[in-house]
Amino acid sequence: MKKKRKVETKYIKARTLEIRALKVMEDYPGGISPSYAASILNENVNTIKSLLLRLESRGKVKKTHRGNYCLVENPGDGGIFSWNFHNEIMICELNEYYGELNDREFCCGPLKFSFIIGSGTKKATLRRLKVDGEELPMNLVSICLEYLFFKELIKQHTNIDIDESRVTLSCLEFNKDYIGLRLDGPNCITLGSLLEQFKIYQKENCVRVEHKFTLPIGMESITTMLRNNSQSIDILEELRQIKETQTKIFKHIKSVRQLINRKNRKHSGIDPKDFF
Repeated sequence: MKKKRKVETKYIKARTLEIRALKVMEDYPGGISPSYAASILNENVNTIKSLLLRLESRGKVKKTHRGNYCLVENPGDGGIFSWNFHNEIMICELNEYYGELNDREFCCGPLKFSFIIGSGTKKATLRRLKVDGEELPMNLVSICLEYLFFKELIKQHTNIDIDESRVTLSCLEFNKDYIGLRLDGPNCITLGSLLEQFKIYQKENCVRVEHKFTLPIGMESITTMLRNNSQSIDILEELRQIKETQTKIFKHIKSVRQLINRKNRKHSGIDPKDFF
């Protein structure tokens, strides 16, 4: 009897960890590494690696790129949140800006961005950079969070509070993988127009459908897609809370900069910009 109880307890523990891991992965549609998942779950890295391998063998998760895993979408899921976005460059025209040129890189979690603003070009740009030679995919909600980050950067550098109507995205691509499907005949089909390029092609274990805009698209179009979706009420509330937290963080950074500037007046040879 005791042995049976031990087996049952072990099964319940493993099943509970599996549910927790799948729940965490829902928040990372672009993929998550075993080490990062282990830190969130407060579990041993090797335990999580073994779990992900079992889930992959059962078709629950798939490996996206070096060491990262993401959930396998349900068949027939055509929701807007299952598409991955790539190569986006956010642009905001700033004809009222006369400040100096700023060219900086920022890290935000596993993502890395290049932010450039200058009076010569009269615009600000935010470009997502590759990390370790790989570009991490982002979903629709992540693009909206990137916009909020861009908005706060502009406000901190110019004191201009922009809205989404002033932001466009160029070079935007988005794609979706259909696991277990294969193309009969050609391995790639491409259709082009003045507005976009459509491509469907065979990958190792799936068929990928890809769209690429040839003209810039307004940020308003992205947020409209989000607002008009029936699943978006909770997400919009989370975005509002994240925006408030983001604003508080930037205010704190500004106060720290002011403190360093005061200290810098007393101690020469220290440049506050070196700290940020």
